[in-house]
Amino acid sequence: MMTHEGPGIWNEAALTDDEGRLDRPLAARAVWQMPTEVRLRHGRLEFWRHRTDHSYRRLTPSRDLLTKFAGLVASDEKVVLKYAQRWGPLGLCDHDVPFLHHAVEGRPCGPTRVGRPPIAEPGKHLLCCESIASWKKCAAEARELVNLSAKTHLGQLDREWFLARAETGDKHTLGWQERSLVRAINRWVELGDVNVWVTVQNGRFDITLGRASLFSALATQLAFATVRTRGFAVCVGCGRSFYPGRRPNPSRANYCPTCGRSGALRDAQRRRRLKVRVQKLFRELGSSRGVARQLGIDVSIVNKYIRAMPRRG
Repeated sequence: MMTHEGPGIWNEAALTDDEGRLDRPLAARAVWQMPTEVRLRHGRLEFWRHRTDHSYRRLTPSRDLLTKFAGLVASDEKVVLKYAQRWGPLGLCDHDVPFLHHAVEGRPCGPTRVGRPPIAEPGKHLLCCESIASWKKCAAEARELVNLSAKTHLGQLDREWFLARAETGDKHTLGWQERSLVRAINRWVELGDVNVWVTVQNGRFDITLGRASLFSALATQLAFATVRTRGFAVCVGCGRSFYPGRRPNPSRANYCPTCGRSGALRDAQRRRRLKVRVQKLFRELGSSRGVARQLGIDVSIVNKYIRAMPRRG
């Protein structure tokens, strides 16, 4: 009995969670350029690229980022617009791929600009655009790769994929299909410039995956869905990566099952001791920078504990 392509075969191949979503929980908070406005005009999404960083927004990719993107294939323009307004542009060039592909293929590129010469306004950079057709093309490819992943995990051969990509002498075997799938996924990973990054927030270092773009976040989720892992997080207690049972909170420390509650309590006690020392020294010195220098910690951590001090009546 053949299974129809789409959510049905995704669930059968265990690519989705219990709620039918492809996306995995990742202990990562992405920051990428978000236009202040995305509008729909003449079958394309138009947006301004700003000179300043005022249009940057801190985003936490939702649990249905990839799932909804793969569903844009059959959606109308307004649905695509709503998705772009929520998550920003894909960063496509005239070749309908992310303009970072020049780093992979050696061809210099940039975002598609509107007008000849390009339209610009004071205080803004350039008016750029991405066609609805290009978005649907990327969404169709993502959906096709998810379908191929599901079929491959189920041991089914995809004849259409083979006929479109086979070379002379190739035989349509499951091994060939697996290698072809890996190449296609890795191309998305390359185009999205998905890398391991070390980040720091409020004095806490962490490891995140991806890059500052929507396409990178989609490529990351596509890779995790293909290999059917349950997600990714790094334990602040032992430093080892682990599969989280639920979506990690990017603003809080994450602990593996081994460290668990004992690790969290140990670190909480350490933070309480530091808080007491900071507040005591601040009462003596009256300077947050002086406290930071004496304790050898960042002044932002000192300021956080100072703000928690009770106000004197």
